[in-house]
Amino acid sequence: LNADRKEMYNKIKDQGYHFANIISPSAIIRGEIKGDNIWICDNVIVQEKAIINNDVYIMDRAFIAHTSEIYNHVFLAVNSMIMGDVQIGEQCFIGVNASVF
Repeated sequence: LNADRKEMYNKIKDQGYHFANIISPSAIIRGEIKGDNIWICDNVIVQEKAIINNDVYIMDRAFIAHTSEIYNHVFLAVNSMIMGDVQIGEQCFIGVNASVF
């Protein structure tokens, strides 16, 4: 699925289109949103010094701790937790209730 999203993202981007970011008003974002085409759902927390890159989908109640980085074309499912100095590589899928330390 993430490979398909990556292919479509690159195809549309190459045609000169720009993407918007959609961030829920209940999300708490203290980190850096570097990318575009980012969907952040309800009650997500992104702590200080965390970085979110292009084409990332973060579902409800996910938590991204400080100094973590989420690379391109990543999907984080409901209640997933990224803790500490973690790098989530390109096209990764982190499942429901998963914790990555």
